[in-house]
Amino acid sequence: MKFIITVNYPGCQSRTFAHTSKYEDKKVVLEEIFAMFNHGSCRESEMFLKSGMRSLSVNDFVRVNTQWFQCCSVGWKEVTEEYVDQLEKEVVDHPAYNLHGGFYCLDQIMWERKTRA
Repeated sequence: MKFIITVNYPGCQSRTFAHTSKYEDKKVVLEEIFAMFNHGSCRESEMFLKSGMRSLSVNDFVRVNTQWFQCCSVGWKEVTEEYVDQLEKEVVDHPAYNLHGGFYCLDQIMWERKTRA
């Protein structure tokens, strides 16, 4: 089965590519993508290895065809494109963005959200 995948690191990078899987279940495909974009998985994709990107991590996003998912500490949470766009904007607009970059700001934003809840 063929999928169009976008891996999005809020405030950092995004990669879109075609992915072929023997599975139709999006949750299984997400786990394949997670392995492809993680150092030490022994299943890293060539694209990932050549890109210099960091490993896919908690709060990063993956789009499978038209549906977005946010990486959680265990598993994935389905989210809207509006949520992805809003979080991307918050990361880029964060006061520490120019000094510390997207990953740091994403962590700070998600920590603030968690402590307010």
